[in-house]
Amino acid sequence: WLSKITKNNAELGEIMKQADNICRYCQPISPMICIEQCEIWRAKNEFLEINGMLSKREHVHNLLNAVKNDRRQKIIEALSEHPYSIKGLQEYLKSKGYYHSQHTLASEYVKPLVKAGLVKT
Repeated sequence: WLSKITKNNAELGEIMKQADNICRYCQPISPMICIEQCEIWRAKNEFLEINGMLSKREHVHNLLNAVKNDRRQKIIEALSEHPYSIKGLQEYLKSKGYYHSQHTLASEYVKPLVKAGLVKT
């Protein structure tokens, strides 16, 4: 459904209205079925999360702080190509000439990216 809606419309507001109309008439067996299987529910939930993050006062500061670091940019690059564990990320960065403990990677590099909404855990 979601791909059909977005093909016909580029306006976010209109997409959300159409998604709400579909949800209004959908009758899943249980709410958990909707949560587990519905791509429209997942997309709407993602929009709510993004809106919550963007509305925080410190978001721009966190975002700029996260992307100014070369190692964090390498991590974004790596994670956009493939989902890595911290250990896998450590090996990837080692191949690029960056040597850090898993703890340092998680706390100093990945955590700010998650906080800024650039990567998900």
